[in-house]
Amino acid sequence: MSVKVFVGLATACSVFVIIMSLVAVCIIYNDINTLYDDVMDEMGEFKINNI
Repeated sequence: MSVKVFVGLATACSVFVIIMSLVAVCIIYNDINTLYDDVMDEMGEFKINNI
């Protein structure tokens, strides 16, 4: 195979990995925000129950 094929394949793989990394970052960001919201809701309930 020629060098152009290897470069094209490497570029395609790199683009795929970058896109999957961005998707993973979005999923992790969403999970952290959901966890934060849940913790804040439960802390609010905890404060109400202890007053």
